[in-house]
Formats: sequence, C-alpha cells, structure tokens
Amino acid sequence: AFQFYAGDFLSDINVQLMTMAQRGIYITLLANEWIEGELPNNLVKLKVLCGNPVDFETDWEAIKHCFVVEDGKLVNNLLTLSLSKDHL
Repeated sequence: AFQFYAGDFLSDINVQLMTMAQRGIYITLLANEWIEGELPNNLVKLKVLCGNPVDFETDWEAIKHCFVVEDGKLVNNLLTLSLSKDHL
C-alpha cells in the first residue's frame, strides 16, 4: 500500500489537465511502479500493463512528463520519494 492523498492528486495541475482515460493510465502505472519499484521504458509493455487502451500512444504523450528515466527504467519522482521513506 502507498499513501494516496485525494486532495493532492485532484489539485495537481498535471492531473487536472488529464482526461479520465489519462488519469486511469497514470494511476495504473503508479500502482505498477509501486509493486515493481520501476516501470519498463517500453511503450508496448506500458500499454499492456494498462490493459491495451486503444488511444494509449496519444494518452501517453499527455502524461509521460510525469515520469523520468533512471537507469533505463521509468519512475515517478513523487512515488520514488514515497518508496524511499516507506522502506527505510
């Protein structure tokens, strides 16, 4: 489990600018990152992790700035910070 602050999530400008489909992809990827510790830096694999949505490539373009590449894998800096605190 990870802490999820609904107010922070919904008030985040990045989230406010997302469609509902993009929000679903974003939270699904955050949950997968929490479980695995990182995400593959591979569009096909990300799409599969999200259930193969039809417009994934377009939606990914709108949310990819929420993730960074570290050691060849994708991570969300806010979630990574939370991971570090919870696993000390």
